[in-house]
Amino acid sequence: MIPRRCLQGAFFLTLLTALTVGCASTPMPVEPTVEDKLARLLKLEDERSLGGGEVHTRLSDPAGRVRASAALALGRLGDSEAAASLVPLLVDPARFVRQSAAFALGLLDGELPAETLVALTEALRDEEEPVRARAYEALGKKGGPAAAEIISRAIASSVPRGAEPYAWADDMGSSALTYSHHDLRLAIFALTRLDQMRWSWDVLATEGYTPRFEWWPAAWAVSELDGDERAPLLTYYAGMRNPEFRFWAARGLRGLADGASWERVRVLLADPNERVRIAAVRAAASLGASDLVPDLLSMLERDTRYVQAEVLDALSVLPAPAAIEALLDRLGSESRWLRALVLPALARQDPDGFWLLLAGLGSDKDWEARAALAQLLGRLPNERAIARLQAMADPVVEPDARVRARALTALTRRDPEHVATLLVQRLSADDPFERLAAAEALETLGATDGAAPVKQAFLVEDSDAPRVKAGLLDVLVALDAEAGRATAVSALDDANYLVRRQAALILERSGEPNVAVRPRPSALGLDAYRPYINPHYSPQAFVETERGTIEIELFVLDAPMTVRNFIRLAREGFYDGLTVHRVVPNGYIKAGDPRGDGNGGPGYVIRSELNERPIVRGSVAMSDHGRDTAGSQFFITHLPRPDLDGRYGVFGQVTSGLEVVDRTEPGDTIVSVTIWDGFTSPYRDEN
Repeated sequence: MIPRRCLQGAFFLTLLTALTVGCASTPMPVEPTVEDKLARLLKLEDERSLGGGEVHTRLSDPAGRVRASAALALGRLGDSEAAASLVPLLVDPARFVRQSAAFALGLLDGELPAETLVALTEALRDEEEPVRARAYEALGKKGGPAAAEIISRAIASSVPRGAEPYAWADDMGSSALTYSHHDLRLAIFALTRLDQMRWSWDVLATEGYTPRFEWWPAAWAVSELDGDERAPLLTYYAGMRNPEFRFWAARGLRGLADGASWERVRVLLADPNERVRIAAVRAAASLGASDLVPDLLSMLERDTRYVQAEVLDALSVLPAPAAIEALLDRLGSESRWLRALVLPALARQDPDGFWLLLAGLGSDKDWEARAALAQLLGRLPNERAIARLQAMADPVVEPDARVRARALTALTRRDPEHVATLLVQRLSADDPFERLAAAEALETLGATDGAAPVKQAFLVEDSDAPRVKAGLLDVLVALDAEAGRATAVSALDDANYLVRRQAALILERSGEPNVAVRPRPSALGLDAYRPYINPHYSPQAFVETERGTIEIELFVLDAPMTVRNFIRLAREGFYDGLTVHRVVPNGYIKAGDPRGDGNGGPGYVIRSELNERPIVRGSVAMSDHGRDTAGSQFFITHLPRPDLDGRYGVFGQVTSGLEVVDRTEPGDTIVSVTIWDGFTSPYRDEN
């Protein structure tokens, strides 16, 4: 018989063994590293998800970098309910966290609560300039007219003392996140967004009606605002030796109504700087300065291609019978860009002769010129346009869907009583954007009997253009609110994220409470996001075009998933052979569209990584049709665009080849895009 004490000892030994084994099989949870948390935030943001409250929880993380990233994620997600969570970070111990919180508040959807605006106003007294700068920016975006006085008075107390005007040389191509007078710069931009001339004048001008600043941000603001009281400031800038200021002056003259403006513009039309001349041509057109037509015709003969394009555009609004011969000469231009611009100018100068010309003019070999003609015919008050547009909308006559889509839109404007049947037929066209154009034309007509076929088109839509199905749903709601609402309820489960988001917006507008957009799932694991947390190199892109090479530094820290997407597409050869499909002189060049009409993409969309990078000369940013609708299209700027800051995801900066950007025209071809990231071979056959 076993002694009792032995049994007790065996029992406790067994219990101890069981506990030991149990502890070994269920180890204590390990706290994720900072890198793990940052990767997780990237993934949640990529999925457009709050992670069941995880993003909000990270706002109180011990690591400042995690708090800042969580704040930025909330801003990019746009949740209007996030303001209350972000406000406490405006007094965070870490400067960069306060800065990120202020920037994020400016990104949120809808109006900010009054208490949030008060907190941003208090942040204007922060001891750190970058925090004050982002608080100014957020107030300019979200503060409404009342914020103008607050900003103006805060600026008055911070302007440095010294002799006016303050002459501050600044590089319009600098993409740095901090500058000298960074807070004052963003304060001036904020005032300009609010468009309150009374309070802007106190900042931009002295009591003697001269500029307070010889500084391009101030000159930009003067050019952007409205009001004839700007005339003395613009005159001052127009007389400066620096062409940058003459450019902003010429740009601002387009909005003046005083009698002396024409003569100021005439002087600037002869400026040695191309940018100034372009802005002056636009000012002449905007002012209706018909006396300046002889100057414009002289420029059409001898100036650069960019200036010629602007002159042709101006001649489409200014009366200039003397221009007819010069315009006819350009109908045979080798440039599809100029050929497309000649026709509106001819229609303006000689309406009757234009129709005779059109009758004998064959179909242009380039679809862009034919599409421009379709758009023009939609604006001309002449019954002869209808027959021409009907032919251009017919697949038997016009082989290019991009032209047919524009013809449908134009025909709706010219022949609204008879086009509805054709539009319903085109809802089943082969091209997705032709289908969308037909649906949107039915919406323009208010054709409620078109609701049923639009709904059917929505239900069977399966193209790789995510924007099309979302657009069809929007049209359906406009034509039949009840049917659209019912369809939107089922669309909350659609596989297409844009459709789900559009459905949620529709239901919210109809008063539906607590509508949630199902997150966009990501098949990527955390390991796919980790390389973008602490990259060792700034990747470089070499965009080879027929005019030369454009070298771009990619901002992997500011827009990691955008850079990842761009690199992947480039290495797959996606961009090879695509054309630059849009150019706005003194504005930007735009490329990356396989369709070539601004509607194409890779078959999916990526989120908008809005960041603090300013849009300056040479900025590279994603082109989109609204938040989270980008894919492959991008644009490169000729000049700063403060009005676009925080609206597009800046993911790079041109470091070499800006002269190529300045010469690029519509139709120019991208030969290849080569990537060097410090790790992977830039040669595709070695990848």
